[in-house]
Amino acid sequence: MQEFLDNIQQNLDKIKEHVPRENNSLCSVIESIEGGLSLLRGEINRESVLVRIERELYSSPRSINDTMDHISHLVKKEFEFSRFDIAIIDPELRRVIKRYSKGGFGQEDLEKLCRHGALGNTRDYALNNTEPWIVNDIMTEEPLWQLSLELDVWVHGTFPLYRDRGTGEKELLGLIHGGRNREAFQQGKILNPKQVSELKRLAGAVCRALHEAKLAYFEQGVMKIQQVIGSAHLELADGEDGETIEGQPARMSSVLDAITETIGGSYAGILVREDSRIIPYAFRDSGKHSIQPEKITYTSRPLTGLVSRALFGGSSIIENEVTFKSDSMDLKIEDLEETIYTLIVVPLTETYLAGDKIRKNVTGAIVVLNKRDEAGSVIATDFIGNEGGFSSLDRRILESIAPHVETYISNTLSHRRLHYLSLTDGLTQLANHTHFKENLLPMEFKRSSRYGTPLSVIFADIDHFKVFNDIYGHQTGDLVLREVAHTLRENSREVDHIARYGGEEFAIILPNTTLEDALQYAGKMSRLVKEIPFGAEVRENNLLDIDETYKRFMAIINLTDENNRSVKISIMKNHFNLDIFEIVGQIENGEIEHAKNSILDSLKICLSMGLAFYPDSRIKDQNELIKMADMLLLKAKECGRDRVEVQQNPMDWNKC
Repeated sequence: MQEFLDNIQQNLDKIKEHVPRENNSLCSVIESIEGGLSLLRGEINRESVLVRIERELYSSPRSINDTMDHISHLVKKEFEFSRFDIAIIDPELRRVIKRYSKGGFGQEDLEKLCRHGALGNTRDYALNNTEPWIVNDIMTEEPLWQLSLELDVWVHGTFPLYRDRGTGEKELLGLIHGGRNREAFQQGKILNPKQVSELKRLAGAVCRALHEAKLAYFEQGVMKIQQVIGSAHLELADGEDGETIEGQPARMSSVLDAITETIGGSYAGILVREDSRIIPYAFRDSGKHSIQPEKITYTSRPLTGLVSRALFGGSSIIENEVTFKSDSMDLKIEDLEETIYTLIVVPLTETYLAGDKIRKNVTGAIVVLNKRDEAGSVIATDFIGNEGGFSSLDRRILESIAPHVETYISNTLSHRRLHYLSLTDGLTQLANHTHFKENLLPMEFKRSSRYGTPLSVIFADIDHFKVFNDIYGHQTGDLVLREVAHTLRENSREVDHIARYGGEEFAIILPNTTLEDALQYAGKMSRLVKEIPFGAEVRENNLLDIDETYKRFMAIINLTDENNRSVKISIMKNHFNLDIFEIVGQIENGEIEHAKNSILDSLKICLSMGLAFYPDSRIKDQNELIKMADMLLLKAKECGRDRVEVQQNPMDWNKC
């Protein structure tokens, strides 16, 4: 095109050489043509400039911050704005989420404009209009805008940034705002229609650049967190138990760190629904420090609580004005020095089939507190007209990774439950034989040997439990085992270890406990077990089936082994104070309630115990300590039961 215009100019120059100067009309025509060529050259040059700017905008960096800086640099320079800022607006939240100012408004200026409502005005204009708002003389505007004069803004233009989704709908991305100072205003540098048209044109390229940056932010954020979750899954599958000393899954720490780094939070955590409780599963701060579960307090308020609404309603919550709604804050972190300004909560859900319908069950939530800026400072939003905070894009990132987090937590909890079950007796929920012998006792014995602290071990057995089951049945026997286990556990210290060693036998480890203190403990447990109201519990749970009892009693009476028969009947009479023949007679005579009362009144148990102690010159390792306690238990049974046999020095096995 330029070559074509050059050819025209050359031809005009040749014509002028042969045109007399006196021919005013022809000279005037030539001058008009040259003027038109000059204007055309200017338009072509301007078009090339705009095309270049558009091309540079289309090739903007994919980082949101770098993209905003790039846009600001190009537009501010080309249109000679003394003040320029670009804002990303979240139309769902109807607020400016991010603002960038190039060589113009400082943070104090922006906050001042926010507090006076000027920036809120531009935001609201962009939310409700697609055309620019041009003011070429600030003095003609409402008093609200007179504040701009203090910041040396006399001319300004606000251009809403709407992206065409391709479906006929337009999506608001934000706005650009340019201002010119007093000097430019006095020189007549207003925003003329041509500049407004050019800025409207460039707004399309700005929209595309911002849209691409937002997509990159979303995709890279989701990918980063998913990679960390994937690594955690692999480590869990490799058999690592994933537990920290606080009992939180260690791998979740790296996931929470990825979340805070990605969406810029000060704190990130997971709440998990366990039975009817909501418990803190893992919490971290942006400094990658774990927060102890006991420092997290959650108060359930399904209708009004910010976190509760997500947990009970099943929908994500974003609240960027927490300070104005402090009464609704149902999550507290002890010793927290920061004020909580902003919050985002995304529920964790599991899907299940109920009939022919798919249902969702909320199993927990991801919680992120306090959005931070690029410098790492918490974004304060405690003033009217505030800006910043979490966006719907942050919510979408968390919602995208939430199913992966839920699956990981579910797998971790299942892994933990399996590990727990492998170490726990299913009936009594105490440590099992293997856990006692391979983990608990070796640990305490080693500690006692290293530090020279006393260690006591008690083996306790329920007296005549086999005959007990013959009388009362195995259901009642299970009840007794559970109640004895509960009594031992509830009346012991946290540092003590209680295990079901086998059948009706319990093993108790008392760390840092002298022989005298252990003997007092054994005496207390013996007394407490005798006081358990088993009869009332059997009656309450309707465990006594008189027909089955009659059959069991008749089976004993009809035993062909006379010795076995005599032993059982004797134990029933002397130990349980129960006359089997009298009970059978009452049942056969229809005196059912009388028979039931007699059986339930006799339902009392007692323990035989063997108490071993370390250090002792005869005990070299934990196996010898077990053997000592077991031999003392056997002695307690041989010497009449319902007693505690204590390690003597020297031992006398033949004397009770």
